[in-house]
Amino acid sequence: MINLHKVVKAAIGGVNPHEPITLYRSTGKSAVKGKITPTFEPFEMTAQVQGVPAQDLKLNEKLASATHRIKVYLDAPADCIDRFNATTGDIIKRPDGSYWLVVQVGEDFRGAGWECVYAIMQTGTPAGIPEVTS
Repeated sequence: MINLHKVVKAAIGGVNPHEPITLYRSTGKSAVKGKITPTFEPFEMTAQVQGVPAQDLKLNEKLASATHRIKVYLDAPADCIDRFNATTGDIIKRPDGSYWLVVQVGEDFRGAGWECVYAIMQTGTPAGIPEVTS
């Protein structure tokens, strides 16, 4: 399968530059003295971050009530919240220090090496992610 995203990545980046992000992949949960905390593994990469167009909001009930939302194109798979399987979503950290919870997969082309996800902004550092201070 040809990776069309890889083909157009440079052209898209000329209009909207890619940014370095940290993708915190959900690896499960830990329980210490009865307190359950999600666990994550960080991966450094670049991503194409865009605002969410209005037509996407009409089709996306999970994002309709979210004030701060983005659409992110990744060259790696990301998982969203899955209440049925009791898993947390992956977390994206942007260069400005903001954290974004992946809530839905918009386009799943993992077989071709890319994926588009929707994420909503978090109000602070999510549990399970060590806060790094300079």
